[in-house]
Amino acid sequence: MQKNGKKLLAWMLAASMVFSFSMPTQAAKKKPALSKKKAVITVGKTLTLKVKNISKKTKVTWKSKNKKIATVSKKGKVKAKKAGTAKITASFRYQGKKYVKTCKVTVRKKKTVVVTNAPTKVPTKAPTQKPAVTPTATPTQKPGTPTATPTQKPVLWFPLLVDGTKILLGRLPLQVA
Repeated sequence: MQKNGKKLLAWMLAASMVFSFSMPTQAAKKKPALSKKKAVITVGKTLTLKVKNISKKTKVTWKSKNKKIATVSKKGKVKAKKAGTAKITASFRYQGKKYVKTCKVTVRKKKTVVVTNAPTKVPTKAPTQKPAVTPTATPTQKPGTPTATPTQKPVLWFPLLVDGTKILLGRLPLQVA
C-alpha cells in the first residue's frame, strides 16, 4: 500500500508541475503612475497631469503643497501663479491599495523682451531723391476704369536691441519734403 501511495504522490506532483508550466501566465499589471514626475512651466501657463494605468472610474484627489506658486484643479490641471517650486500630489485608491503620487513643478518667470526703437546710427541727411520706380506691364482694361498705382515710400533701416543684443532690423518710413 505504501508503494502505491508513493507512486500516486509522484504522479500528482509530476502532473501539477506539467500543468503549472504549460498554463499561460498573465502579464504583470503595470502600476499606477503620474504622466510626469517633473515639469517646468512659465507663469500664467497651465499643464494637465494624468494618472496612468488606472480605471476611469477611480477617484483621484489632487493637491498643491504650495498654492502661491501653483494651483491644481479637481481634474489635474496645474496653473502656474508665480516663480518657484510646488509639489503636486495625486491621492487615490486602486484595487484595494492606497496610492500617493507626486510631481515636482518648477514655475519660471515670463521672459520679458525689451525692444528699444532708438536707432544706433541716425543718418544726418534725408535722401534727396525719390527711389526710381520701374514701369511694369499693365493688363488691358476697359476705358474709364480707375487704375491703382503702387506708391513706394523711402524707409530707414536700423537694428533693434533686445536685452542688449542686436537681433532684428526695423524700419521707419521717411517723410520726403
